[in-house]
Amino acid sequence: MNHFVKWLLTINIFISFALPQINFDLPDDSASFGILICDYETSVFEEGTVLNVPLCTGCDSNGFPLEVLYQSPGDFGWIQFNYTETGDTVFYGTIVWMGLGEINFPDSLYPADSFYVDTSYAADPDSIHYWSSWGASTIEEDVFLQSAAASYEQIRNLAIVHEFAEYPYQIVAFMYTPTVGATDLTVAKWIFFLFRNPEVISVNDETPLPNNFKLYQPYPNPFNPTTAIRFSVAPNSKTSLQIFDITGRLVDELVSGKLVSGEHEVLWNAGNNPSGVYFVRLESGEFVETQKILLIK
Repeated sequence: MNHFVKWLLTINIFISFALPQINFDLPDDSASFGILICDYETSVFEEGTVLNVPLCTGCDSNGFPLEVLYQSPGDFGWIQFNYTETGDTVFYGTIVWMGLGEINFPDSLYPADSFYVDTSYAADPDSIHYWSSWGASTIEEDVFLQSAAASYEQIRNLAIVHEFAEYPYQIVAFMYTPTVGATDLTVAKWIFFLFRNPEVISVNDETPLPNNFKLYQPYPNPFNPTTAIRFSVAPNSKTSLQIFDITGRLVDELVSGKLVSGEHEVLWNAGNNPSGVYFVRLESGEFVETQKILLIK
């Protein structure tokens, strides 16, 4: 019996060494999708992978380069995301009426313990979108956004997310529900699509400060009660950063006046405001951009 126990321990040790953590390659001459999957109920990160694809020549930092194909289930349906630059499939999952669908592509997903974990959170994406179970339709319900935010916290310290953050990157949080009819959220997943596209990066060593205007996605979002708002402005432009509620009423003015060229960050503490949807509005010269944020108390 002792020999048998020792044999089992040896096998377990061998298996633990045979499943090493993975270093994913993100080439500078390719765009990349990260696909990271979390359990809806527990928020636990379960599995994921990386797909390297051709550069997206027409992409910017606002849109997300996925075409959504959706077959509503009678008895059987599916959802598929294709990369708009090439038409290649990035994700395909089945949806079953009163049954259980499954993810068919990517067909090789690595378990969570294959991913290195960093000691810090990665830099925030340029934008994060929340898509419903039938695709690019935006989620606005508080209960789903809270669940997505909790899952996002579970992936932010993965080393692969830090690698994506070396370039401006974007995220889509997609709520995949493989069963409909009597929707069972115990089998639902949050699927985070990370996208980086080195093609959009332009570097000029003589002008290290950005010359363009940019309002980044505030983080965290949803938040309670503080969120960080990061933005860039060009020189010699009067700048205002304002918060409006969903009725269009001005709630707060965080910046008013001329700022030095470059990137800035301010914190908004909404502790005295009720839960709900708010809008961050950046105006600088002729430039205006707005981001939606959600306060949940």
